[in-house]
Amino acid sequence: MESPLTNQTGPSNNPTGYENLYDQNSRQRNFNLGQKLSGNAMDFVGNYEPIALPENANQEDLYFFKKHSISAKKGSRIVVPIFETKIQYDDVYKVTLQPNLDDYGNFNQQKDQLNYVYHHIEFKNDTGFPFTTGSIFFRKKQQSAIKFLAQAELKYTAATAKADPKMTTSADVRVLEKDKEISRKEIRDQHNRLYYQIKVECTIEVFNFKPEAIAMKIDKLVGGTLGKSSKKWDFKSEITQDSNPQNKVTWKFDAPAGKRTTIVYSYQYLSN
Repeated sequence: MESPLTNQTGPSNNPTGYENLYDQNSRQRNFNLGQKLSGNAMDFVGNYEPIALPENANQEDLYFFKKHSISAKKGSRIVVPIFETKIQYDDVYKVTLQPNLDDYGNFNQQKDQLNYVYHHIEFKNDTGFPFTTGSIFFRKKQQSAIKFLAQAELKYTAATAKADPKMTTSADVRVLEKDKEISRKEIRDQHNRLYYQIKVECTIEVFNFKPEAIAMKIDKLVGGTLGKSSKKWDFKSEITQDSNPQNKVTWKFDAPAGKRTTIVYSYQYLSN
């Protein structure tokens, strides 16, 4: 005997002989809901007038661009430029160094660790309308020719927001990091548990082989208590459940052409 749940002939042919009021009510509700949705959809189409929108307009979380006199043959595809503008940008070379502690609180010692440096383009979207997520092409004009450099992805950038798409990996900028333990001290907490207070001194060397000075930005997550840095740094500290606070450290500076820039900094952390 076929189950009423799989019977596709409807509840009136139910072999059990009972009338399924739930199915009847469900069909009635679905029918009414379909009528209501269809009516609202038609009302929306009938009341929607693109001409009534401004040239570029926000509608809740959507943004409309209006284009005029667009035509395409049946079955064809066209590319329509939405707008064209000029933006002031900055070239910035960025590198993110490895954290000093792993997920288990163990020390990640760096011994002349080579880190990849990426060439970014930083700019502010001051056009008054958003940039949607999509491909971005980097080109450079040399004399009368335009040369293709790279392709990347531009994330959604709201009006007045900033973007920093990555262009290429820089082979002319090298960043090395090394560190060494300079002291270790035994301490015990209130529960008589043994810890080691370890002080570390780190050295970052930036080699700029380019013929011009560049803007550098170095980021690193440092677990522990920060000490001093030979070059100005910015940091944001966060207290965690671990014995060591987490510090998001950033150095920003200009690296001179053909020279080495050295940063020496220190911190201490607790290890069991």
